[in-house]
Amino acid sequence: MKIVMLNEGSAGDMHPLFGVARALAQRGHRIVICTNDVYRAPIERLGLGFASTGTVAQYDAGLANPDLWRSTRARITAWRTGVVPRRRMMFDTVMKQLDADTVLVCGMIGAGVGGAIREKFGVPLVTAALAPSTFLSARLPPRGAGLPCWAPFPLRAIALRGLDRLIDRVIGPDLNRFRRDLGLPPLSNIRCRTIFSPNGTLALFPSWFAPPQPDWPAPVTLTGFPLFEEQEQDLDPMLQAFLARGSAPVVFTAGTGMRHAHAFFSAACALLLRTGLRGILLSKSAQQIPADLPPDILYRQYVPLAKLLPRCRALVHHGGIGTTAQALAAGIPQLIVPFAFDQFDNAARVSRLDCGITVKAVADDARSARVLQTLVDSPDLRQACLDLKARGEPGEVAARRAAMWIEQAGNDHAADLNLPN
Repeated sequence: MKIVMLNEGSAGDMHPLFGVARALAQRGHRIVICTNDVYRAPIERLGLGFASTGTVAQYDAGLANPDLWRSTRARITAWRTGVVPRRRMMFDTVMKQLDADTVLVCGMIGAGVGGAIREKFGVPLVTAALAPSTFLSARLPPRGAGLPCWAPFPLRAIALRGLDRLIDRVIGPDLNRFRRDLGLPPLSNIRCRTIFSPNGTLALFPSWFAPPQPDWPAPVTLTGFPLFEEQEQDLDPMLQAFLARGSAPVVFTAGTGMRHAHAFFSAACALLLRTGLRGILLSKSAQQIPADLPPDILYRQYVPLAKLLPRCRALVHHGGIGTTAQALAAGIPQLIVPFAFDQFDNAARVSRLDCGITVKAVADDARSARVLQTLVDSPDLRQACLDLKARGEPGEVAARRAAMWIEQAGNDHAADLNLPN
């Protein structure tokens, strides 16, 4: 079977699908991942096929847009700058990879393209939801999605219908122009009919993190977190020495995609000095890191979290689903400072599990210092994290479960394809 994957985004958006792709390859399938050139090297190191949907310069330009990290503008900015101008290229890239035995797997950004290919050519499609906030449930509304969590269920249901109509107005005109050019009819109720494939949706998280709700579109299969690290090398000697010479540090990261976290990292340094804690700052962009760090604060561009976090006291981060999953697997407390997208909902779920604290921002002040000290000192938080760690599964188990489900979806929905010559 040939598996063609289409997805875009930061490392947290891509790594779970890399884990699933590796599991599929180990089961003997041919894999091609269609995404930005920035991921060419890690995909090829895995021995998987790669097809480009954009340049590194385009990737960097998208992340440089500050509106991408503002909660009120993030989703529409991602749509207008990351999807609309590049949809046709994604479509053409995928079409070049299709064979008679292809199954298409799409993340949320590519779901509209994947849905059009499924309708027009009969290619089985599995959509992949990385975070629970993808499922806009009136039963258990995700935080940060514009639904009134405080309202009774009938009002939440009305609000969800209104949100779906708003999504149709914003996304519908452009999406339906794309579909018209392919000879497909226009769509309404776009959220349910594009994000979730009739062939099935994979929810790449466990039920203890997000219990399925009766108003989630069917069929949906929860797999657990298919944890994956882009680089699995050992920690570098300087980092090893830093960890060995003192107390366990606190790790600060704003995510691999963030380019506007200067205030976050400045506050991190100030809080570490206030509390006397040691720290590690992680960021792909060195321009966000204060100059002349003191000896007890270390900066690294990238470190495999699976190897680093078990040796640390706590993690302060943005709430991306990949980072959140790694912290839960490591069993350490989390202080989450959400910026946009699914981060607010992930933070709320961590708080409900008693594994972390959510704040609007960190600052160089006594209140933030007290919160950080509580995070590292609370025995109840630490025990809750260890208890939940014991419930988790290795990422390879979740990845294999997802791979087996994709295989089954391909077998169940195989048909005579109407591929162009």
